[in-house]
Amino acid sequence: MPGNPAAVYVAMQIYGKALLDALQSQTQTLQWFSATLTHALKPDARERFLRMHAYFENGQLKLQSLAKQQSHMLSNLMQANCLVRVPSNIQLEAGQQLSGLFIQN
Repeated sequence: MPGNPAAVYVAMQIYGKALLDALQSQTQTLQWFSATLTHALKPDARERFLRMHAYFENGQLKLQSLAKQQSHMLSNLMQANCLVRVPSNIQLEAGQQLSGLFIQN
């Protein structure tokens, strides 16, 4: 497990939940969704999971990134309703599709 609080939260939402479900013999897997990014994202050398806010606009599911994404910061979890997988080394532009998981805080 990572040591920073937000990194632990992300790991528990993705890996911890899957482990707990398996230990309880639940076969439901994580429910990934696809949504449209509303703005550009700079590339990073690592694949990452960003805390974002997903919302519907004109019948489309949209994604808005939140500030304070550092792994030691938790304040943006109050606005976040999903974790979004961002691939490594790719410049993402508005309008591109990304995969995410809804979270409950």
